[in-house]
Amino acid sequence: MRSNNRTRPAAGTDGRVEYGALTACTPIWVSASTSSGFSAERIAEVIAFYGCGAIGGVMIGGRAADFLGTQLSSRLSLASLCASFLLLRFALDEE
Repeated sequence: MRSNNRTRPAAGTDGRVEYGALTACTPIWVSASTSSGFSAERIAEVIAFYGCGAIGGVMIGGRAADFLGTQLSSRLSLASLCASFLLLRFALDEE
């Protein structure tokens, strides 16, 4: 009997990426942000930077997981996120 070496999706999935779950907050974010005084152009810039950062983060994180292993790369990612939030807090306190 021949073995089938093709990869299969996880149980309970049909192999499609669920984009709806990833982008559901974006229209809500835009409508809520326009009522807070930001222009539509500025909100579009923020969403574009967020998207570029998300894509870059996935690419870097995937490469790090390949080289360092999933546990170490997850720990480094969480530590970097904590450091970024601390830096953001200090930056916002300075204003």
